[in-house]
Amino acid sequence: MQSELVWTTLQPLLLKPNIMARKALAATKKARLARDEKNQLMVHAVLRYQGEQAKLGPARKRGLQMICKDIEKKFFKEKGRAISLNHNTLWTLANGERRMRVECNAEKGWLLKEEAEEVICYTIEIAEWVHGFSHRRLKEHVDEILHAWLGHKFPETGVGIQWTQHFVKKHSDQLHVYASRALDTK
Repeated sequence: MQSELVWTTLQPLLLKPNIMARKALAATKKARLARDEKNQLMVHAVLRYQGEQAKLGPARKRGLQMICKDIEKKFFKEKGRAISLNHNTLWTLANGERRMRVECNAEKGWLLKEEAEEVICYTIEIAEWVHGFSHRRLKEHVDEILHAWLGHKFPETGVGIQWTQHFVKKHSDQLHVYASRALDTK
């Protein structure tokens, strides 16, 4: 009788695949995810504003503040979290006076997006061969790519001291740091 009671109370939990234990996210990862989410909402707001401005006829067009409020309300309904979109930022983005910070920062990086993907694929491939792939080897590989690409413009010291740690942290959804251990203990 008691086992049936336990089963009936646990059954709804067992049927939900989303309830799984996972490692807590780092503060920088949480901030990046929140920033990406807000950027996506702002892109959606820009497209919606531009669509409103393209309307023809005497119909009343929704303004910047109303579009921001609509998207904020919709996000709160769907996710249960409040987010704030600035109508002035929407105005500058919609008029092309400013770009998203993500786009500006991507231009400042050592690697292009495609090159970063190649480095990630190479790192995963080497790791699958069961060769140890350390931060030092990652730095050497990236230094070789950049030295071949940039030539004398690339510093002799290579990428910075913490560059590989930041690279792994930025691409943590694909790259992870694991400690090696012996396969056989006997």
